[in-house]
Amino acid sequence: MATLNASKWGYIIGQSSTNFVTAASTGSSVINNPSTDYYAAIAYTASSGRGTITHNIIRSYAYFDTSSITDTVTACTLNIEGYATNLSDIYVVKSTAFGGDGSSSLTTGEFYTSLDYSTTYSFEITSWSTSSNNSIALKDDALTAMTSNNHLILALVNADYDYAKAGSAVAIIERSGIAFGTTFYLDYQTEPAPAGDIDSVIGVSTANISKIYGTDYVDISKIYEKST
Repeated sequence: MATLNASKWGYIIGQSSTNFVTAASTGSSVINNPSTDYYAAIAYTASSGRGTITHNIIRSYAYFDTSSITDTVTACTLNIEGYATNLSDIYVVKSTAFGGDGSSSLTTGEFYTSLDYSTTYSFEITSWSTSSNNSIALKDDALTAMTSNNHLILALVNADYDYAKAGSAVAIIERSGIAFGTTFYLDYQTEPAPAGDIDSVIGVSTANISKIYGTDYVDISKIYEKST
């Protein structure tokens, strides 16, 4: 199994608001490549006061450069060291943060617009270690992205309220911490793409052949069937 460290990571603290939509969509401050552990790296809180509920959301993000992976990824786990709190269930979702290709740092504008809630890269994470590694199995969409996109960009979001896109009507605190002093990394397995039966015809590479006896090469499944 091979290992790949995150190239960029960080978290964005959202704007506190009595309006859940505003709290979910508006970034207030961003921390890029932190090395200080943070107890609320994935969080949703609802605090009460004067008859109203104020919502606040925090999300964490990571970018992995997978351009060196050329074979098919068959399995992958995301590894994150936990810290201090484990009150938030979590989803890993697809993101286009860091400029969509790692060309820029994380920005507050990517707090919500970079998220694709319809593409979950993990099942719901309901257990979180606060003092050791959390190994998260990634789903097929993440494995495909690792080779087809030359990168994997993800976000970790609170499951019960943030992912569900619904704020709490009562005061609540859901937070899980990350030890940012320990680098995020992937453990992954690959297998090479199957080789074709024929790589040349009469010394000519199949990459340079468009037709054989008037038939498009892509429509040919066999040439003089081999005996077994």
